[in-house]
Amino acid sequence: MLEEQLQNTLVLLQSHPALGIAALALLGVLFFTRPQEMFKLVGFCLFLALVFYVLFLLIDTLSSGSQQKDTMVNKSRRVIEEQ
Repeated sequence: MLEEQLQNTLVLLQSHPALGIAALALLGVLFFTRPQEMFKLVGFCLFLALVFYVLFLLIDTLSSGSQQKDTMVNKSRRVIEEQ
């Protein structure tokens, strides 16, 4: 999911370079004029990215565990049916 979003963003910036340059210039101006607020914003964005990463990691782990549980239940059912 994250790789998809990154790929879409790169495609957008490659097809519209003026948009990328304008966004970079705006960020540069904001960092130059309001550095304290921008560093707070960067820190907050990094915190959110970390939270989403941990959530997706937990969701992936839980889905993997439930898939393995379903596999074991199906194997047990087949063994019981064969007897």
